[in-house]
Amino acid sequence: MQLLSKNRFEHYLDTNMTDYEIECEISQIELTNLLTAELTRLYGNLRIWLTEYGYQTNPPDASFGVTYAKQAAYLTQAVAIARANPRIDMFLWFLLKDEVRADGWQSGLMTATGSKKPSFAAFVKASK
Repeated sequence: MQLLSKNRFEHYLDTNMTDYEIECEISQIELTNLLTAELTRLYGNLRIWLTEYGYQTNPPDASFGVTYAKQAAYLTQAVAIARANPRIDMFLWFLLKDEVRADGWQSGLMTATGSKKPSFAAFVKASK
């Protein structure tokens, strides 16, 4: 199965993305296409909802978090991938605001104190 055209890398030539970031993005697109194909094979053309999607940030999660900038970039990328798939009807971000507990979930568009992360603006822009 060919998931993307042979020219799949062309639009990355003039970006500031690293080779690793480009591979990750293409891998996410291919994974989405593979999952859609498998769901179709198993269940037919059912609609797809992506729920509880998010990337934890560092700070505050030094173990599993990405930088604020990467969270915003990954959010933009994920929305674009979802929007490009005609079977995906819903995309829900988890959470609006980080949990206060240090061992809680830290993928919010705002910090636990309510300050907006860069992903907040990215979400607003991507949702238009």
